[in-house]
Amino acid sequence: NGPPDYWGGERNAVKEKFGSSVVALDASTGKLRWSQQLVHHDVWDYDVPSQPVLYDVTNAQGQKVPALIQTTKTGHIFVMDRRTGAFVTEVKETPVPTSPQAQGERLSPTQPLSVGMPVIGAEPLTESSMWGVSPFDQLYCRIKFKDSHYQGMFTPPTEQPYIEWPSLLGGMNWGGISIDETRNLMFVNDMRMALRMSLVTREEARK
Repeated sequence: NGPPDYWGGERNAVKEKFGSSVVALDASTGKLRWSQQLVHHDVWDYDVPSQPVLYDVTNAQGQKVPALIQTTKTGHIFVMDRRTGAFVTEVKETPVPTSPQAQGERLSPTQPLSVGMPVIGAEPLTESSMWGVSPFDQLYCRIKFKDSHYQGMFTPPTEQPYIEWPSLLGGMNWGGISIDETRNLMFVNDMRMALRMSLVTREEARK
């Protein structure tokens, strides 16, 4: 993604089109064959973290499809036809929160969610999810959670403290996919670490 990670108010059309995308080029000419964006206007550092895996899968019509399987930091697994970039398993453009927005920001009103595959490591946080070594630690964690802005996976980054879950660490991050072709099983590695963050304006940073 084009920097900065958490604010995209000045991104140009090229960054908006190809950020957080799987991009296929013609190896002999270098020209674009197709691209498929997995997070629109990514201001969560949910960029595509690992190499995809090429594996033939059977689609809903019973046809064998040469597929590309891509894990993401959001915990979603996307399966695409590697010839065209078309999704093989179901993906839905889903409404997501767009307010409050950071100063000068313009968020996407929808995000693609891979509903045709398991979602790993992205269950919504609740106050009861908070944990601590001692009762005091757990209480402090619950207070911080209640004091933070949180609307689920695509909580808008703001100048007020907000929680990002899954965070930029995943979900699924740099670790790629392994497939046992004998048993037709796919293995993934996921992480569970929420981040509590806030944005700072240039004026505040100068102070």
